[in-house]
Amino acid sequence: MVSEYRALRSSVLRLWLAQETSVEHPERVAEIIRFNEAIDQALMESIAAYGKAVETTRKLVLGVLGHDMRAPLTAITMGAGLLANAHQMGVREQKVVGQISVSVERANDMVNDLLDLARCNLSTGIPIQRQTFELRELCTSFVKEVSLAHPEATIVFEGISSLSASFDPQRMGQVISNLVINAIRHGDVKKPIQLRLTGSHGVAQIDVHNWRSPISPDELPYLFNPEARLARATDDSENTHGLGLGLFIANEIVTSHGGTIDVMSSDEDGTTFKVAFPQGS
Repeated sequence: MVSEYRALRSSVLRLWLAQETSVEHPERVAEIIRFNEAIDQALMESIAAYGKAVETTRKLVLGVLGHDMRAPLTAITMGAGLLANAHQMGVREQKVVGQISVSVERANDMVNDLLDLARCNLSTGIPIQRQTFELRELCTSFVKEVSLAHPEATIVFEGISSLSASFDPQRMGQVISNLVINAIRHGDVKKPIQLRLTGSHGVAQIDVHNWRSPISPDELPYLFNPEARLARATDDSENTHGLGLGLFIANEIVTSHGGTIDVMSSDEDGTTFKVAFPQGS
């Protein structure tokens, strides 16, 4: 599109110069200036309209893709369930069916991430349904769930005995799960991952700590921006672990709760993601 405007500008100027005998006259110079200004204005408006159309299409494709993938994944899940309950199945077949179930679960997680990304891109935000819930119970539940899925990692939970808050349990559990999985993927699995729950002055705080190479200060501003991280990624970088939507979605969920996620990373103290949000509604 830009090249078309460049060709238009040069063609018009060539034709105009071929017909004019006195191009240095002030009126002629003013005409050239006005023509260039008009071309520049048209070019800016066209680029803005084109960029908006491309972005809208991209967002809609993400949303439709995530929505339409649910049906075949559901069918695969049901089929794997029927096979798992079938009689006279050998050990090898059981392993295959188990792997199918695990793979479909991962695919479902990616579809959910795509749908959440589409909601955020379309400015609707991630919806939450608040209810009064016990945070310690939520943390221990998701620690068990992630530990079963990642037996290679040791996850240690510590926190106050009771901390009730108003939040969306499913979404906040997604935050905990995303942060712990991120710690497993990018940390030293030989060292324990610590999940800590505290509360003070009406604010609940969840810390996820692991030992890893410190995050560069240059990377911190882009940590919750998957598009920027992908643009800065290299073939051997940490962004090769999929779409990199986990931290972005976790941040959006916490923001929907009126909270924040802060990151501290150093060689001496390791890396800690600090989630803080109001206990009340």
